[in-house]
Amino acid sequence: MKCRSMKYNLLFSGIAEADGENCENVLKKFIQDELQIEKEIPFANVHRVGKKVSGKCRAIVAKFIYNKDLVSVKVAAKRLKGKKFWINEQYPPEIEERRRKLYPIAKQERMKKSKVVLVRDKLYVNGKLVVCDEDSDTDEDLGSTPLRSTSQPNKRSRHYSTPNRD
Repeated sequence: MKCRSMKYNLLFSGIAEADGENCENVLKKFIQDELQIEKEIPFANVHRVGKKVSGKCRAIVAKFIYNKDLVSVKVAAKRLKGKKFWINEQYPPEIEERRRKLYPIAKQERMKKSKVVLVRDKLYVNGKLVVCDEDSDTDEDLGSTPLRSTSQPNKRSRHYSTPNRD
């Protein structure tokens, strides 16, 4: 349920913070300057996340009204490669914690040139679901975390109401 409510949210990190700023205007300027999107994008809500700490800039959360605008921003995010800015989808803390354990595994697999897809809190490598064992949770190197690969299909199996007739 929490995931669904955050479906149209993106987190923008690395954007400088100023006292008394209008977050929506700051974000629109960022999208225009850094992402080079000229179209005016409407937002439902834009704000900074967390408590203000001197010397650090907080991330901006933006709730998009239209999915096509969100997708265009995500596609344009490749222009940020090598810069100090990041754009990520927003997830509830429990899902973000599970994703945090999968990031190093995904990075290793990408270095091996495998096809890696991270969907919410599930990691697929070459079409197979990779499960990180929860009971072996240690503070050691996550690269040694036991993994299981399952041949779970992406779709559920079909169940027919009538018997097969040959």
